Amino acid sequence: MNATNFEGDKALALKVEKEIIGYNDIFKKDVVSYHYFEVVIDKEGKTIEHLTQLAIHVSPKGKKDKNPPAITSKLISRSLVMVGDENKKWSLKKIE
Repeated sequence: MNATNFEGDKALALKVEKEIIGYNDIFKKDVVSYHYFEVVIDKEGKTIEHLTQLAIHVSPKGKKDKNPPAITSKLISRSLVMVGDENKKWSLKKIE
């Protein structure tokens, strides 16, 4: 999990979900897709709030390095987060 530094008792993180989308009979391996979601976590690593409703998909073909995508949201106070979308527009989200 990729995460920012904690500010108080919260941090932003990328939650990764692995989806098996098929099986390769030649290589005898699952074909997988990884979906990233931006979330707010507590100090135990538990998800408090999902910031992105749609998954961030990363194509293995276009990806030169193995690092996850960057976290684009910003904690601006204990209860507010600025969330960016794919159109580079920002929205303000209240968190508990």
